[in-house]
Amino acid sequence: MRNLLIDIGSTNIKWAVNQNDEIFEVFKTSFPPKKQLPAPFYEVELNKITDIISDIINSQQDINNIFISTQMHGYV
Repeated sequence: MRNLLIDIGSTNIKWAVNQNDEIFEVFKTSFPPKKQLPAPFYEVELNKITDIISDIINSQQDINNIFISTQMHGYV
């Protein structure tokens, strides 16, 4: 069974595919830039994040499960 593993961090979005507890190559892309807002506000456009996630999912074939993790506070 092939699993797509996606980790959404504050600097990078990383992903890998594993099968039978073996992880293949880990890939990463930079997290989208934040909006220009006055301090102390910090926001990233949701559609930029979901576009990256959609591209990752659509780039894979024969995936049985998708696991997504994030540890960011206040995450959508």
